[in-house]
Amino acid sequence: MKSGLITENPFLDMASEIKLLKNQCGEENNITPFTREERDLIIEAFAKHPQYRYYTAYVQFCFFTGCRPSEAIGL
Repeated sequence: MKSGLITENPFLDMASEIKLLKNQCGEENNITPFTREERDLIIEAFAKHPQYRYYTAYVQFCFFTGCRPSEAIGL
């Protein structure tokens, strides 16, 4: 619209129609794909695995910071 390529915005007010789902606690967007117990078991499995134990610190970092794998690798 700013550049004059279109005369009206077809997306105007569309965002207000999106309904956000609430989780069991009533909070919006609180995504918890793993419980703490599951998280600890995953980390422990890496720590005990003879071939992949060197990934343990990386997996811990990703879990504890919420960092995405691609972001963590970049760091």
